Amino acid sequence: MEMLAIYFALLDNQRQIMMLASSQKKKQIVVNIRSDSKTCIEQLQGVSKVRDAVLQRICTSIRKLLDRRAYMIIFNHLERARNQAGLLLEQRRRKEIEKCLMHQYQKQYYTVSGFMMDQYSLVTA
Repeated sequence: MEMLAIYFALLDNQRQIMMLASSQKKKQIVVNIRSDSKTCIEQLQGVSKVRDAVLQRICTSIRKLLDRRAYMIIFNHLERARNQAGLLLEQRRRKEIEKCLMHQYQKQYYTVSGFMMDQYSLVTA
């Protein structure tokens, strides 16, 4: 999943990177991609071998995407504890799950009229 996230990040930001690179013709643009997945970074750097067939296809797509570019891409490992963006995304996802669970709870225990009903009151009603 991390490698797929890197692919989409590169694809989504391709236009902004190209605009920045074209505006600074004399300087070489370096794009720093950080991830807290050490395995993923090592696979993209070529240090580790990609064993999974799906990940191999994603990795090949990333390399093809990068081969067409005039700027340099650097892949860096970031410790999970120092990954602030990852922590924010994790908190956001947790809140979404809580909201979904609350919705399911309300849907299960509240009727259309708004009165709270449980499984015992349905039997006696």
